[in-house]
Amino acid sequence: RSKYFNQGSFFALFVLTCSGQITFDFDDANTVGFWNSGSYSWIHQSGATSSVATGPSYDHTTGSGFYFYVEASLPNYPSIGPYILENDLSTNVGVVSFYYHMYGGTMGSLQFDWTSDGINWNNIWSKSGDQGDSWQQASFTIGQYVDNVRFYATTGSNYESDIAIDDFSYYNVAPTYSPTHIPTIPQPTMIPSIFSTIRTNDFDSNDFGFFTTSTTYPWTLLSGATTSVNGPSYDHTTGSGYYAYVEASSPNHPYVGPFTLDLSISYNRISSVSFYYHMYGNSMGELTLQSSSDGTIWYDSWNKTGNQGDSWQAVDLSFSSSTIRYLRFSATTGSSYESDIAIDDFSYTMNTPTSVPTPLPSSLPTAKPSFQPSSLPTLKPSPVPTQTPQPTLNPTPLPTYVPTPTPTPLPTLKPTPSPTHIPTSLPTYRPTLKPTPSPTPIPTLSFSPSPAPTSVPTPIPTPQPTVWIDVLENVYWVALGCATFLVCVITGWVYLHHVQKERIGSHAFIGISSAVDFVLDVAW
Repeated sequence: RSKYFNQGSFFALFVLTCSGQITFDFDDANTVGFWNSGSYSWIHQSGATSSVATGPSYDHTTGSGFYFYVEASLPNYPSIGPYILENDLSTNVGVVSFYYHMYGGTMGSLQFDWTSDGINWNNIWSKSGDQGDSWQQASFTIGQYVDNVRFYATTGSNYESDIAIDDFSYYNVAPTYSPTHIPTIPQPTMIPSIFSTIRTNDFDSNDFGFFTTSTTYPWTLLSGATTSVNGPSYDHTTGSGYYAYVEASSPNHPYVGPFTLDLSISYNRISSVSFYYHMYGNSMGELTLQSSSDGTIWYDSWNKTGNQGDSWQAVDLSFSSSTIRYLRFSATTGSSYESDIAIDDFSYTMNTPTSVPTPLPSSLPTAKPSFQPSSLPTLKPSPVPTQTPQPTLNPTPLPTYVPTPTPTPLPTLKPTPSPTHIPTSLPTYRPTLKPTPSPTPIPTLSFSPSPAPTSVPTPIPTPQPTVWIDVLENVYWVALGCATFLVCVITGWVYLHHVQKERIGSHAFIGISSAVDFVLDVAW
């Protein structure tokens, strides 16, 4: 990638081992590797820095090789940065490891970031303040595809804040996913963690605490110096407390082990750990911290071999995986008794979920079909219909009476009162009425329209006359007519019988009287 070829910006030697580990020790200035991508540049250096009371005196790899560092002398303080040293990995990265040197009374800060898309950066490790005049190791697990990584440094308040790095390495692991999309099977529901808990074990109560040691090759608790000339002379916590260690005296050499120290937790997840180790001796063995999600398959998260000097060294690890529940120290002695290995002040941070994962049901329920509408329409209030005056009915011979069924009131509609029947004349004939079938009931939808229409007062409707009321009314008027007619006939008969008898003669009277009697018979 030629755009990064700036003179003095690329210095690294990377070594690909059979185990998949790739290392940059920065000792070959002609090999492309890291480059400066910020406004301030890291310096490729061999030997001591130009300032006193800060910076390393030699590199970590051989003592005579090269390393990268940030020079904090004027004008590079106070708090100048960021100094960015970047590398394009473009691969799946497992464990990452490097050495850093942060010695100085006004030390600044150093952090390590990675990105999978070249845009969004993730911080996985950081350190600030004076860490002592020695090379310290940082190690952590990313466990996924990584595009670029970078070191991001800022100086302190004055020149005593030189920052250096050396021996960067990572494990190139196979991808754990397929580019082809595979349908996801529902997993148990886990509510995200809402708080973290830190637990610490300094061994000062003379027990292993949350650790369990192997019975085949056990670790030992000790206060003070070991029995050999190597090993720590005191614990790290107070100088008079306890620590855990592996005794390499006979018969525990050569290359005896593994001495294991195990830690397991329930359903919480371990997100980071920190501890101190002591590995001093000319024939030093190996110490490894392993991690696991199920207690069966183990991964090396941190490893150290060889003589690391007669001092306690600090380690800080962060796990990008959210499933770590098991940790294990595994130690193996070296070729002779000068390989005592010790640890102290171990602590880990665990993310505590708010509930236990909910198990999946054995079979997923089948949803029943729903007959409810996806959404109910919003009803608008219907306008009250204007009543149209009923026209006066003109009498027609032999009208056919068709009874009007009672209307069913609809929501929000003002029912129209039935007009009052006003008789205008008496028909001489009424046909036989057929019973009217009851109207089919209209189902009523139950819902609450929103917003509710303005309520319109509903007047009390006039009772609807029935067929039998009409019949009785017609009989009444017929009877009244017949009675009136009879009164007239009787009055005429009396008049003719008593008044006109002498005037018209007896024969004529008898004829008229017979006719009137006939009419009366017909009327009755």
